Amino acid sequence: MIFDDGEVVFGAGDHADSAYFIETGEAEVFIDHDNKLVKVNHLMPHDLFGEMALFLSSGRSADVIAKGDMRAMKLNGPLFFQMVTENLDKTLGVMTALSEKIVNTSQQAVKNT
Repeated sequence: MIFDDGEVVFGAGDHADSAYFIETGEAEVFIDHDNKLVKVNHLMPHDLFGEMALFLSSGRSADVIAKGDMRAMKLNGPLFFQMVTENLDKTLGVMTALSEKIVNTSQQAVKNT
């Protein structure tokens, strides 16, 4: 999928049916805090996003917006789960990505205070 600069990939509260893998370009992740959008992460090529809502069976927790032109592979939920349950390397990759997100989001939260 190709997203133009400023295009919303998904918004907080949206139904989650897929995860995304950035092939080229970048995206920014924002949450609403006191009616103000706060940037909590910056995504680069080879980053995975959108998987948390799949694991939690919940709506999206943040807005993801393309920064510049971005090409991303959309992985539907069943395919994503098949990949992570049948391939240990993929499972470890997702776990690493989630751990990095926690660290990055925590660091960004400190910067915004």
